[in-house]
Amino acid sequence: MHAYGASKLENILFTTELHRRYHASGLSAASFYPGNVATNLASDTTSPVMRLVRFLASNALFRRVMLSTPDHGADQIVWLAEGVPGTDWQSGANYYKRRAVAPRNTQALDAGLARALWERSEELLAGRLSGFGMTNPVGPPSGRERHRTRALASRTRADFTRTADRLRDAGTCRSR
Repeated sequence: MHAYGASKLENILFTTELHRRYHASGLSAASFYPGNVATNLASDTTSPVMRLVRFLASNALFRRVMLSTPDHGADQIVWLAEGVPGTDWQSGANYYKRRAVAPRNTQALDAGLARALWERSEELLAGRLSGFGMTNPVGPPSGRERHRTRALASRTRADFTRTADRLRDAGTCRSR
């Protein structure tokens, strides 16, 4: 569970630094946590904690009270993708389930830690992104790019729902 928590902190720190570096150039970024979603992710782990969670999730009452459906879990990222930064959501923020800004712990507020994570990521990726035609993001997205993002978000929601339905039909994904 430590690695999971560290990865969530790193998502927040990365988003904070991305916002700090590029928001003035028109790039907006937000991190989010959809909550506990009833999926088959991590089903192959042998962690005692995850075995307990899977056991509890086999109970219908637990699922109804403690877990969101895959469709509800996808809602958060679709809302961010379709929304307008500065109007619907704030760049640099970390959103929790139900579209609420999440409180941040002291580590997540550490600008030096965010900068250090960014710099270490750059070191690890040095020379690896140029082959993909990736450059530094500059300038606000065009109307065409916003349209493509909205279309992608719509397809993502549909794909996610179809996949969740197939998994549920196969008995590998539970939802309330």
